[in-house]
Amino acid sequence: YQPGELTAIARGPGREQAHSTLRTAKQPFHLHAISDRSMLRPDGTDLAYVEITLQDDNGTVPTDHDQAISISVEGAGILAGFGSARPQTEECFGGSTYTTYEGRVLAIIRSFEEGEIRIRISAEGCTSLHIELQSKQLE
Repeated sequence: YQPGELTAIARGPGREQAHSTLRTAKQPFHLHAISDRSMLRPDGTDLAYVEITLQDDNGTVPTDHDQAISISVEGAGILAGFGSARPQTEECFGGSTYTTYEGRVLAIIRSFEEGEIRIRISAEGCTSLHIELQSKQLE
């Protein structure tokens, strides 16, 4: 294995059809999180999926580095599930700490009441993240 960049190019009749590049991530790693929505209905059936990744300064996810990530949810929301795509693990999907798989974990947030949902994400050696979602009955 050698750190660097690998690009694959798919060529079709006389032209490039697609390309994909893999880059080696460089430490230090930072937490990055994005939710698929900022507003949830407070009826217990709506879910927000928060993708959490480790990233280097260029936004590259280190697929060869895994680390324990902790999450807390306060206010009008609850943590409905927390996990990764790791095929074999003894970690609990209902817990508040989970180890990344290829640099990623997914948190699922649910709400039963109107109000602000405050999410705090942390990992050793990383600056904590804070995300706010809203739970409100849509008209």
